[in-house]
Amino acid sequence: MSLTRLGRAGRETQRATYSCSRSVPIPAYYIDIDCTMYTGAIRILVTCSDGCQFASPIIFANNRFTGRGTCGPPWTVRSANVETVF
Repeated sequence: MSLTRLGRAGRETQRATYSCSRSVPIPAYYIDIDCTMYTGAIRILVTCSDGCQFASPIIFANNRFTGRGTCGPPWTVRSANVETVF
């Protein structure tokens, strides 16, 4: 599974503009993330099937983040969401 998204998140007065690509190969023990920030700041929150969560570093405007998050085995990646920091 892979997902590419151009997004805007946050409040009307404070927007984060970004492009993220996330890949979760089967079996979904890990997730590869590649994000480019244009304005604002975000972090990626990953939730594993055992309920544990972890977050990427804060990604600031005009920067790129590439990383891998690992849930298992035996646990798998349940979700990955963008959180606007500012």
